[in-house]
Amino acid sequence: MRKTAQNPFAEEIKDTKLGYDEEYEPSTWKEQLEILSGFYPELDSSHVSALVRACGKLPEGAELIQVSPKMSALGKGLSDPYGADCAAILEILLSNLKPLELKNHAAKVLNPQQYQLLSSARKVQERLEKETPGDFLVFPIQSGILYAGYSTNAGRWAIEASGNQWPLPSWIVGHHVLTNPDRLGADLWLDCPGDEVRLSSNGHFEDSTYFFPGIAKLHFSYGALSTHVDSCAPASGFLVAKPKANAKKAA
Repeated sequence: MRKTAQNPFAEEIKDTKLGYDEEYEPSTWKEQLEILSGFYPELDSSHVSALVRACGKLPEGAELIQVSPKMSALGKGLSDPYGADCAAILEILLSNLKPLELKNHAAKVLNPQQYQLLSSARKVQERLEKETPGDFLVFPIQSGILYAGYSTNAGRWAIEASGNQWPLPSWIVGHHVLTNPDRLGADLWLDCPGDEVRLSSNGHFEDSTYFFPGIAKLHFSYGALSTHVDSCAPASGFLVAKPKANAKKAA
């Protein structure tokens, strides 16, 4: 799936030999749910099993089924969880990542004026949350290996051109890290192409966010959309059949 000829950002794609640690194995959906239930015991997880079954076989390029709490479930009482309030909701996740020794370099830009969801990512996130019963989203993802060496620009283009993927925001990517902490055991970063950041409140959105390993176990930062080094790895979600509102709950 590494087709670069038509990508207008092909010059921002590097051939890289970086990948995951040989011992890394993605967590199962049950393992993820056990972790997430410890952080969010009040959320309704009764539909998760049925939603996993509805995903069926992993599509080409996907690595695992990811479980993530809805932004709207954590942002109850907030008027715009996918817009003006999304930075405040993201802070809930970042707080939960502190046991992984998180160092947050993006704190100064996590405000309604400088941080937002990419329009296409917001559209999918909002639609999935409205269509999916319960308080959790369940869908296939790839954790960056498919677009290893791609800048965020190049990754976004390839993801959206695929026809069945969407660029993941840090809300989803961060919960992937929370439930799969060994993913960042290697040098391959985890870019969040579904985020937009600008350096000033009246500037252009020319940056995005990413997670990376370092001296501290986990770092969260932001950088230019055009950055293309060996360790870049934009994450994406895969679109599956629309969940049924009356999906049978797990026994």
